[in-house]
Formats: sequence, C-alpha cells, structure tokens
Amino acid sequence: MPSSPLPRHALAPAAAAVATLLVACNAPETRRPAPAQRVVADERPAGAAIEDDGARDAPAPDPLRLSRVSPPAILDGDAIEWNALHRAMVEAAGALALEEQVLDRLLEAEARRRGVVVASADLQREELALEASLGDVAALPAERRRLVEEIRRRRGLGTDRYEALLRRTALLRALVRPRVEITPEQLDLAMTIRFGEKRRVRVIAVSTLTEAQAVLTRLDRGEAFQEVAAQWSSDPSAARGGLIEPFSLADPSYPGAFRDAAAELSPGEVSGAIALPSGFAIIRLEEIIPGDDVELSTVRPIVLEDARLEQERVLMTQLARRLLAEANLRILDPTLESAWRRRRAQ
Repeated sequence: MPSSPLPRHALAPAAAAVATLLVACNAPETRRPAPAQRVVADERPAGAAIEDDGARDAPAPDPLRLSRVSPPAILDGDAIEWNALHRAMVEAAGALALEEQVLDRLLEAEARRRGVVVASADLQREELALEASLGDVAALPAERRRLVEEIRRRRGLGTDRYEALLRRTALLRALVRPRVEITPEQLDLAMTIRFGEKRRVRVIAVSTLTEAQAVLTRLDRGEAFQEVAAQWSSDPSAARGGLIEPFSLADPSYPGAFRDAAAELSPGEVSGAIALPSGFAIIRLEEIIPGDDVELSTVRPIVLEDARLEQERVLMTQLARRLLAEANLRILDPTLESAWRRRRAQ
C-alpha cells in the first residue's frame, strides 16, 4: 500500500498502524489556493420529494437513483452532469476509492473466515491511539483532536471514510495480533527509538520535484523556513512552521532517505530535495537531542508496548499489501483500470 511521506508524525502512523491505513488516503496536496469557482449545488436536496396531489402518501424516492439522474451542480444556470464529471473523478480518486472498497471487503471476509470480531470499543481505541500519537505527548486532548480534524480535512476523510478507516485498522490489528512475537533485537530497537538520541527537524512536504525546487529557491533567497513551510507544505506540521516531534534515526517507520538526510545535517542546515514514496521533502535540522540514560529493567513495560505496536504496524502493512496483491479483481471501466495500474505501480 502506498505510504505518506512522513508516516509516523504526519498520520500517526502508535498511530503508525493507523498511518498505514491513512494510507491510503491521498497523495499530499499543495497549500496554494485553488482558483475560485462559481459552482453551486442544486437547491433541492437529492432525494427530496416533489409534492403534488398524491405525493404525500407516496414512498420517498431512492436518493441513490436521484443522484444518478439529477445534476450534481449548476454553473450560471447550466447543469454540470455526472457524465461530465465521471472520467475526471475516476482519474483523480477512483483507484483510491476502489482500493478502500476492495480492502474493506477482503478484510471482512478474512475476519469472518478466522472468526475475528471487532466492536465499537475497538474503533474507539483506534481513534484514541491516533489522537494520542499526534503532537507533543503533553498536548491537551483538544489540541490532538484539532490535529486529527486537520488530517481528515487534508486527506478528504469525511464521516463515512473516516469510520471505515478506523474499522479497517481495527480489523487489521485484530487479524495480526496472534502473530506478534517480540525478539530481543526488536526490544533493543524499541529502546533506542524511545530513549536514544533524537533529531528535531522542520519539514516541508510537497508532491513534485518542481515544487521542491521552487521551495529550495525561496529558501536560498533567505525566506524563513517556517514561513515557507506554512505556505507550501502538505504536512499537518505546516501550521507549526513545519516542526515535527523529535525522532530517532533508527525508527523504521520513517523512510530511509528521510533519516539518512537528517543524519547528514548539522543544526541550522537545510537538506536538498529528498525523494520519498509519495512525493518530496525538504528538512531543516533544528537540534540533536541526547538520549536518556535509563536501564531497560526500569522501563521494560513501556518498551515492550512500543515494540508490540511497531510489530503490529509491520504485520498490518504486510497483510494489507498481500490481500490487495492476491485480490481476484476485474476492472471493467478502462479509465479506472488505468488509474488502478498507476496506483499499484507506486
């Protein structure tokens, strides 16, 4: 499955597990305003009955049927029909929507086969894990919820897709949990990630190399990194001038190229364009934070939980990718088939 440029801090990814699914969500957007459009919705809500002498006793029209025959928008009095939008919508997001639907159905089938059930409490735990993983660990719950809403806005996660995401994540976690085994090496890695030396950086995430080069040009002219980040970065950290939580160079939930670039910088230095799975990033190293001098025996429960979450994240990603790769899927729409092939190749 495709990954976001910065899975752990940007999406949560303890949340690294959720990030695996936020997957899913969209390619990074740029933060430049789109041209204004004069498109207004049909004033009569889809599914609203048109009253006549016998309409009061008639059953309500099917909203899905009406959505197919009623125009979704009107521009200067002229209807914009669904047929005119279909190809563009499929090219823009059809493969993503199909991927989510396919994975949801495959996971439900796998859960039924194994007798795995998730309850509303499991979904609540996934949401709380997502909130808890965002921002400073000392941040107030209201601030964490605001960050979740910001992520949802950027990723186009309305009520339906967000609830589906939480269920997808809970199902994946429940399916892989019996396979989690913590080795001494994984425990050592979790110890290093939690208590070892860390880097604090600011990041600007963009979709294309052209955008990355434009950002570097502005930085070369002397513009403040945090101001450029606020204007250009697609990462939720843009609101904080690109500042993300300190991370360990040993943390595998960050792309290797991202960690390698951070390792080569001295405080105050800015990287070049870093190629990532879903775009490009430019980082500025703010500081190197020394590790904590603690013994594993005194923090073992915390480190064990970290190692368990990381192992779950890896196994969840592997399971989702395997299910999609093995899916017996036949795509009949040529535009959607082309979009699907492009997404699978990423």
